Amino acid sequence: TSFSPDAEWNVTFIVYANDSLDNSRITNVSFQIDNANPNVQMITPPITGAYYNDNFRLNIIVQDWHLNYTEYNITNSSGQEMQFNSTSWEDYTTSHTWTDFINISDYSDGNYTITIYGARDVVGNNKTVTAWFVIDTTESTANLNYPTDNFNTSNASINFNWTATDNLDPSLTCNLTING
Repeated sequence: TSFSPDAEWNVTFIVYANDSLDNSRITNVSFQIDNANPNVQMITPPITGAYYNDNFRLNIIVQDWHLNYTEYNITNSSGQEMQFNSTSWEDYTTSHTWTDFINISDYSDGNYTITIYGARDVVGNNKTVTAWFVIDTTESTANLNYPTDNFNTSNASINFNWTATDNLDPSLTCNLTING
C-alpha cells in the first residue's frame, strides 16, 4: 500500500503464474489513479486583480485528465450575480478555456468578484478559485486651484495648489508640468 498525493496515473498490473507442470497464465488489470484537483489558471482577469475601463474577454483555463464540469459567476460588491456560465461533458475533456465577453456597459463602476466553481473531474476532485477586478469608467478630475488661468505675477516663486479626485481610488498620483 502506498499513497501519492496529487497523482494522475494510468496503472497496469501484470500477474504471471506458472506451476511445476509448466502451466502458465498471464492476467493484467488496468486502472487509473486520480486524486489530483483540476488546475485553474486565471489570465484575464489575473488572480491578483485588475482595473478595466473597456470591454474585455475572460481568459481562464481549466485543466484535468478527466474534466467533466466547470462554471463561473461574476458578482458585484453587494453579492448580486452579474454574469454566469457553465459547461459539462458527458464523457470528459482535458482542458476548457473560458473566453466569454464582458461588456462593461452592463456593469456599474465598482469592485467585482469572479469565482470559478466546480472545475470538477469524473472522480469528484474539484477546485474553486476566486479573483477580483474593478470596473472604472469615470475619469479622474484634476483642477488647478492656484494660480488661476491667465495669472500674472512678478514673483519668482509660485505655490501651486490643485485638487484631484477619483470615484474609486483615494490615492492618486499627480504631476505638474510647466511649459510642456
